[in-house]
Amino acid sequence: FPSHDSKCDVVVPGEAKNYFRVGDQYHSFVDIPNKYNELERQFHRRQKSTIADDHGKKIFAHIPKYQAFCNVPDHVNFQPVINNCFNVYAPFEHEPEEGNWDTIQTFLKHIFGCGDIHWTDPKTKEKLVINELDLGYDYITLLYKKPTQILPILCLVSRENGTGKSTLGKLFKLMFTQNVAIVGNAELSDNFNAGWATKLLIICDEAKIDKQTVVEKVKALSTTDKVMMNAKGKDHVELDFFGKFIFFTNNEDNFIYASEDDVRYWIRKVPKLTQENLDVNMLEKMQEEIPAFVHFLNTRQMKVPNRHRAWFDPSLIKTDALKKVIEYSKPTIEKEIRAKVRQVFMDFGIETLYMSIGDVKQEFGLARYEDNYLEKVLRDNMGLDNFHKYEFDGQSFKTRDEVLAHLGKESFTVEDLRLLKKKYVVKRYSFPKWERVFVGENQQEIKRVDLNRTGRPYVINIHDFLTKEEIDSIDVNAEMKHANEVNDNTEADLFTAPKDDMPF
Repeated sequence: FPSHDSKCDVVVPGEAKNYFRVGDQYHSFVDIPNKYNELERQFHRRQKSTIADDHGKKIFAHIPKYQAFCNVPDHVNFQPVINNCFNVYAPFEHEPEEGNWDTIQTFLKHIFGCGDIHWTDPKTKEKLVINELDLGYDYITLLYKKPTQILPILCLVSRENGTGKSTLGKLFKLMFTQNVAIVGNAELSDNFNAGWATKLLIICDEAKIDKQTVVEKVKALSTTDKVMMNAKGKDHVELDFFGKFIFFTNNEDNFIYASEDDVRYWIRKVPKLTQENLDVNMLEKMQEEIPAFVHFLNTRQMKVPNRHRAWFDPSLIKTDALKKVIEYSKPTIEKEIRAKVRQVFMDFGIETLYMSIGDVKQEFGLARYEDNYLEKVLRDNMGLDNFHKYEFDGQSFKTRDEVLAHLGKESFTVEDLRLLKKKYVVKRYSFPKWERVFVGENQQEIKRVDLNRTGRPYVINIHDFLTKEEIDSIDVNAEMKHANEVNDNTEADLFTAPKDDMPF
């Protein structure tokens, strides 16, 4: 309509701001109440004819139009539209504000712990002491400040109820609102992923993932940059992916498969909430403290440097709970071998055990397995190697450290490694076992017997199978100590033995 100063004023219908078009599809913003009695803004597809029926055809001239979707997270300087692309990431709803956040601090101390982790920085070799709570703060700080940073898969486990595992998911939901998806196992295994593909956090409560394909899918997604969003009745859309998976479960041992090489999991065993920490109004109090907690995240400095693609060095997050899952995930034959090897070390107190494939089959009752399979388990699963020496510059050495000492260096150069040769050699060795022996005409006793062998045995070290506490607790009597000393002093490998001692 023309105004008094001859300018044309365009009147935009108020309803137009509730719609937008991406490509050929129209969408409508809808404020949906959640269980906390709060409104969450979402958008849903709308037919053009439906919009015309409700508001008339003239409204389409005023509905904003975008070329495509994008997914760009930012909790500080959020942009709803980037390069004419509609940003599906939801804006951060909390403004930082100085204040008290004691309830959140107490709760996070319960979840992440407050013990010290003694850690050596792999880059600087500096010895540091990292508090477990600071590790948790670093994780949340990265969620807030660096939402695209790859992070480990956080898993909270406990057989008990009332530990606060689910409460952490609710706190994250209150903090990051629509950018958090709480899903079940069915949603993770389903091909349709539109409900969580654009989210910052994908939280799976009461998780127990039985299908290996789903395990591999989660592991792959935890480090990928792109995801194909698949919604029912819609075309697939490729979007940036930065989702972090969090699992809560009562299954401490077998909720997921993990191997020794897995560095993606950060598994924490959460204790039950004490009466001191138990507060029926805890969630409401933490919700009120979120602005103060965000202010804390804004001002604090990171305690752990970036040393891995998932930021945290794997040694920092390799907890006892993770080791327990790894142990449970091992195949039955490996568990059998480990149990028997541990028993030998506990019974006889030796530092190193030498056994060939044949010895393992015979002494551990594994004759039903083929040699090839046993060798794969010993080498690939357990990381064992046959007895060997090293050759360097025409000389023989027992260990790599001896070569370094010979060179007067702390580490090998590329040229050194090219000249260093591993040589597998035949060895005279022995290993102990319990055996029933006659000590009189009709009397028998269980005594230690050392079986002497010649061959290419696997080298099994006590420190790879027992903890320091277990090693310190071994009590070996004087007779067995003497037997161990005799074996240590008389061991010789055929690499250096006189020729007349050769078995061929």
